[in-house]
Amino acid sequence: MMESQSKNIILILTILISLLLFSIILHYIDEATKDMKNNESLEGQEESILRKFLKINKKAAVAMVSDFLLAGVDTVNT
Repeated sequence: MMESQSKNIILILTILISLLLFSIILHYIDEATKDMKNNESLEGQEESILRKFLKINKKAAVAMVSDFLLAGVDTVNT
């Protein structure tokens, strides 16, 4: 009985963490979208990975950012 409750708690926590990460991802994607719509220039800077994926479509951006965060992909140029 106790093992079943522990599994349920872990499942619920996993779902809550996933929803939190998804809401954070959507927040930053929405901010980048607003910046792009307002034509905020990069003034000689290279476009971010997020902006590049947003040019493809929003679903691609969400998928890739999720992958970066959850899979631990190195997103920093060195």
